[in-house]
Amino acid sequence: MNLNQELQKIVLTLRTAFTLKVVCFIMLLNASNSFAANNQIDSLRRVVTITNNPEIKAEALFELGNYYFENSNDTALYYFEQAYDFSLKTGNVELQSDITYQLGATYLYIDPVKSAQYTLQSVAYADETKDPERIAASRNALGNLYRSRGEMDKAMQEYKFALKVAETARDSLHIARCYNNIGIVHMMQAEYDTGLDYWLKSLNIKMQMGEEKSAAVTMANIALYYKDIGRYFEAKEMLDKSLQINLANKDFTSVAFCYVIIGDMYWRMDNPYKAVPNYKKSLAYSDSADARYDKEEAFLGLSRVLDSLGKYNEALYYQREYTYLVMDRLSEANNRITRELTTKFETDKKEKQNQLLKSKNDAKDAKIALKEANNRYLIIGLILAGLILILIVFVLTRVRAAKKEIESQKNLVEEKNQEITDSITYAQRLQNAILPTEAAITSNFQESFVLYLPKDIVAGDFYWMESAGDKVLFAVADCTGHGVPGAMVSVVCNNALDRAVNEFGLSQPGEILNKVTDLVIETFERSTEEVKDGMDIGLCSFDFKSNTVEFAGANNGLYHVSDGELHEIKATKQPVGKYSNRFPFENHVITFKKGDIFYLFTDGFADQFGGDKGKKMKYKPFKKMILANSTRGMRAQKTALLHNFERWKADYDQIDDVCVVGIRV
Repeated sequence: MNLNQELQKIVLTLRTAFTLKVVCFIMLLNASNSFAANNQIDSLRRVVTITNNPEIKAEALFELGNYYFENSNDTALYYFEQAYDFSLKTGNVELQSDITYQLGATYLYIDPVKSAQYTLQSVAYADETKDPERIAASRNALGNLYRSRGEMDKAMQEYKFALKVAETARDSLHIARCYNNIGIVHMMQAEYDTGLDYWLKSLNIKMQMGEEKSAAVTMANIALYYKDIGRYFEAKEMLDKSLQINLANKDFTSVAFCYVIIGDMYWRMDNPYKAVPNYKKSLAYSDSADARYDKEEAFLGLSRVLDSLGKYNEALYYQREYTYLVMDRLSEANNRITRELTTKFETDKKEKQNQLLKSKNDAKDAKIALKEANNRYLIIGLILAGLILILIVFVLTRVRAAKKEIESQKNLVEEKNQEITDSITYAQRLQNAILPTEAAITSNFQESFVLYLPKDIVAGDFYWMESAGDKVLFAVADCTGHGVPGAMVSVVCNNALDRAVNEFGLSQPGEILNKVTDLVIETFERSTEEVKDGMDIGLCSFDFKSNTVEFAGANNGLYHVSDGELHEIKATKQPVGKYSNRFPFENHVITFKKGDIFYLFTDGFADQFGGDKGKKMKYKPFKKMILANSTRGMRAQKTALLHNFERWKADYDQIDDVCVVGIRV
């Protein structure tokens, strides 16, 4: 066996050991395994030094680049670029495709222009190989490039092309990657439901294939979306699964990313005390993995949360660390130039030493040249040191200014918050003015209770009472939204109920809801923008002469407890407001006897998250609770419902307004 054949065998053996996944895994093993990996790296370097065969040299350099790809971009680029130069002498398009693919990925966040050049070359080489896996991978990379430049249409075009190739080849892994990338584009274009569907399909394929590490990345993406739309329980569930996989694989970069999301989630849930330890965990893991982006996010999150807790010194410390890290990233280009100059200096120095060995006669000139080179690089070093000093002074000045700005903004925010709170509190007084008073309710229904728990100061839920001849009308309504928007809609809907009874003389619940729907639509159609707001409602008409109750509901039903049994009267499945294929509301007539109880309610109680598993209560336990308490007095029933609600909710935030009304006839 000749020398080239022997070296080819070594490279093939080492290349098998140094695929990207294996390299990433080796880097996380214990010290003995790291020693073995270093031996293999040394073997590859010896191959590069010994062989004159360009293909063997290119493959060895490529595997060296793969080894450094995860943790040292500059070293990886050094080996990849050398590998590409030698590959051009071989005509091996498969190797050229692999190398240019890695060069494009490595340059993506360093030099977008070079990344584009190498990615386009990778696409051309992959097409020439006619290998579906390479074609799908290169087109996915091209899609990533377009996406980073904000060209979403082109990115989607490349992802779908890659998906078609992968589906034809039945390449499940690349199908999953395409689904993931297509989902990202939909998310960035605010097409959230479609994006989530693609992510869930990607996740399903990865889990079926046992690609847990890749699945964990998709789980984190899904959790990030759930966090942004306020579905915190589902976000936490995804993050816990992702963390379990990432910790098992010692993927500390992904672990750091997950803890940043958890910290952000608790910050948005107004729970800064839980946000702080999660940001600090992210910081610890990002230090271990040298994950600079996650470290920046953790510093920024800690400065924000600690400032809100009044811990200004700690907040300033983390703000300063964040600023240093950002400035360091911005000056990275200068650092790369410095390293290149240093490498050039070392190369020149060795060349001068070789010249000294070749000829004693040239020794004097060589020493002079070497001294001049040293002086040049010394001057360059002094200039760079001066620039760094200026940068440090600049950063410190900015930090001091930032501290003053933070304090100023803090005072301004407190003033604005107080103004907003005062305005909303006044709005609460206005909203309370349209609600029936306790005395008015008691005058018509001696035994009754109203459990009214707005999520915010003002609410989208409201209750309403009016007389129509010998009948007493009572309703419980849930308007679109909560807080200030929901309260504004409640005023419109309350006014429509008043008009339907007092202006149009209606007393039958079904007819009232039909008219209220027309009035609400008429009000909102005056806007130049399309408004689809409205309400869900349960409306009763009590006739004490005939011992009957008439009921009509829009999505909200009625519970009737009689002789120890609970009967549910279903609502019409449509809201009050704009709705396609509308039809008249169904009117129900119920005969009652003394002691019967009627319950009207919104969905806030049954939809509340809580309990041991953090899930919604739902209506079945709510019904059991109503029936179990129905034998008590009405005031005791209200107390029991409130106690059960608080116990179920525990530490979870209230997610919606709550309104439950009970009337014993």
